[in-house]
Amino acid sequence: MVQRVASGQADDVVHGSNPAARVTRLSQGQIDCLLLVDQHHSSKEIAVRLGISPHTVDQRIRGALEKLGVDRRGEAARLVESARAELASDVRRARQDLRQEVSELAITVAERLIRKSLHDEDHRRIVADAIARVDKAN
Repeated sequence: MVQRVASGQADDVVHGSNPAARVTRLSQGQIDCLLLVDQHHSSKEIAVRLGISPHTVDQRIRGALEKLGVDRRGEAARLVESARAELASDVRRARQDLRQEVSELAITVAERLIRKSLHDEDHRRIVADAIARVDKAN
C-alpha cells in the first residue's frame, strides 16, 4: 500500500473518493468475484458459482485490489458492496423524483385540458350564438 501511495496508484485512498466512483474501474468479472467475497465465499466456491477456475478468481481479485488501491479482499468487497448500496439508493431516489415529476406533469396536463375544454365550450357557444343570429336574420 505504501508503495502504491508513493507511486500515485492509490490516489483514491489518499483523497477518499466515493466507493461508486472507485468501483467503476472494475470489470464485471471482478465485481462478481468481490460480491461473493463479501458473502464470505472462498476462491474455490466462487469459481464453482461463476464457472471459472480458482486461478481466474484470484487473478480477478488481485486486479481489483490493485485498481481499488487496497490490500485486503474484504476491504475491496466492502467497497463494492458499499457502491452497490449507494447506487441502489440513488436508483430509489431517482424513481421517487421521477414519480413526483410525472405526477406534477399529469396535473399540469389535466389543468390544460380542463382550460382547453372550457375554452372550446366558449367557442362552441359563440359559434352557436352566431349561427342562431344568422338564422334569425334570414
